Amino acid sequence: MTVQATTDLDLPVATSTTASPRGRLRNYDIVGLILTLATVAFAIIWAFPLYWATITTLKPEYEVVEPGIRLWPREFTIGAATSESGTAAASPASSRP
Repeated sequence: MTVQATTDLDLPVATSTTASPRGRLRNYDIVGLILTLATVAFAIIWAFPLYWATITTLKPEYEVVEPGIRLWPREFTIGAATSESGTAAASPASSRP
């Protein structure tokens, strides 16, 4: 690496004839970090509907229909899963010949 002075402002300018391996490694680290963060963000976006469906299934009906968004239910129940399957099996439409 050599240092040269410019004639316009007389500021030293560093020039390099070869790129240092350490500089290339830093570029790969930054790119790898950005790719990792993007992958984690997309994974969270992909998994959120699955989480929402599971948590909504475990909420009682009054919590599902109340205004506002709650990411965690106040109380857990499996009533939604059991009442829907029980209602569908006992309905007259499902017992047609």
